[in-house]
Amino acid sequence: MSKFTKKVYEITEEFRKKAVKKELELKDVNQLDEEVRSYYPENLKNINSFIEEAQKEDIIKVQHFGGYRPINPIGFAVKSLLYADKIIIRDTLLDILLWRETVKPEVLLNRLSSLMKCFEEIKPLADSDLLEIAPSVEYWNEKDSEIFTDIIHKRSETDSEHIRKILSADIVSAQLNHILETFSPIVYIPKAQNGLHDYAMKLLSSSLAFDINSNLILSQFLKSELATDIWVDWLGLKRILEKRQSNMNQFFQAFWYINLPFLKDVSIERVIRIREEYEEPFKNWREEFRRRCKELKKINDPHEFYNVAKEKEKEIVKDCQKLHSEIKNIKEDLSLSGLLTTGSIVTSCFIGNPISAIFGLGGLGAILRKYLRNMGTVKENPMYFLFKVT
Repeated sequence: MSKFTKKVYEITEEFRKKAVKKELELKDVNQLDEEVRSYYPENLKNINSFIEEAQKEDIIKVQHFGGYRPINPIGFAVKSLLYADKIIIRDTLLDILLWRETVKPEVLLNRLSSLMKCFEEIKPLADSDLLEIAPSVEYWNEKDSEIFTDIIHKRSETDSEHIRKILSADIVSAQLNHILETFSPIVYIPKAQNGLHDYAMKLLSSSLAFDINSNLILSQFLKSELATDIWVDWLGLKRILEKRQSNMNQFFQAFWYINLPFLKDVSIERVIRIREEYEEPFKNWREEFRRRCKELKKINDPHEFYNVAKEKEKEIVKDCQKLHSEIKNIKEDLSLSGLLTTGSIVTSCFIGNPISAIFGLGGLGAILRKYLRNMGTVKENPMYFLFKVT
């Protein structure tokens, strides 16, 4: 991992443990704030090396956008691992702390606890050098900060107008309740109902536009593809991405819509281990997934995109079930042939010269050769990686 990511994990270690145990308190927030502000300027000196590290490899990188953390960190990580070589998450810790006075204390504590838990849940990614926590471009250095911020704000003004036009009454109403429940007394909130409604609409559209544009600039530097665990078409975000001609990862978005029930309880650690042990099957699976979902890149209608993605889901699930049955039948054939019951004989024969042993087993050798041949064919199946993961 980069020096920046490593430092983030070092500085948050105590707070992550407290958050997991639900022991994080407001007094801890002050300590975290002091430590973050002290390490941030020094850590940002590594930004050039961070960018070089992120760009140097010709790999698939997905960068999360859509809020200050993934909605489901483990789910996002697992699906990312089934597709990407590197996962990037924009560092929102400083953002939360900079705006701490604008929200109620309990809300601040909840946001920080959620972020700390997120960092802890996806720590296996960092330990395996598969995760980078990237600082927002607005904080890179004083010289460029104003330039980046100005670009983001100008783009966001235009985009927020677009978002505002398509906001539904239900979404605005939900945002209104969110404002009343979370904002601290120091924030000015209109009292008139009409003014409050407009305020909620402007605030939601501008915050969404700022989030996407901040991530877009970062992804341009890191050469990463944007990915999210929310509906891209929600609030017209997809249209903004298309207008920016960004490298939104359509394959990942399709994958997010695809529900593979056998991956429900799979851990991050297991996927990482299987990827390392079965490197070629992983590449075969990813190439096959991209081939099957290639047509999705041409679909603009959100409902059609979703429906086609669900069709791909059925195909993948069906093929995985078929492969599972094939492997089960191969093993049953081996068992019925009596080879499994003579394991001690086979084991003793294999000690020394395995190849000679196979050919010297007579009938059992023929059975074993057939078994190995069948399993060799199975391993070439693009779904074999998913089979091993589950």
